[in-house]
Amino acid sequence: YGVEAWATYRPTERWRLSAGVVRQSVRFERKPDSQDTSGLVSAGNDPNGWWQLRSSLDLLQNVELDVGARRVGSLPNPYVPAYTAVDVRIGWRLMRRLEASLSVYNAFDPGHAEWGAAANRAEFARAFFVRLVWRQ
Repeated sequence: YGVEAWATYRPTERWRLSAGVVRQSVRFERKPDSQDTSGLVSAGNDPNGWWQLRSSLDLLQNVELDVGARRVGSLPNPYVPAYTAVDVRIGWRLMRRLEASLSVYNAFDPGHAEWGAAANRAEFARAFFVRLVWRQ
């Protein structure tokens, strides 16, 4: 059981804000006659909650800035600590059909763990991306 809520607000013509939150409690049980031999521990290894905030601003007619922050709760088993990440993107419309952008993921943190046991845990490092898009 849980609750999920998302909202968008536009303070000005050029600025958009969005936010979302999820709170949940998950519990798995096998029915007495179940033939399932897989473990239930990993099936229910979800955070109890997370939230996200995003701001999108048109700086100029052809330049936009997006900043997003998210907080994901810890995982119980195997334990993975909660993390907060901030992503930043600046985009330019160079021509009517050509768009370029530069994005930074984990802008204020060198990285964070997302899942798995400590010995082979999936870690996501800070990353930079350059993107070009041609639209027909």
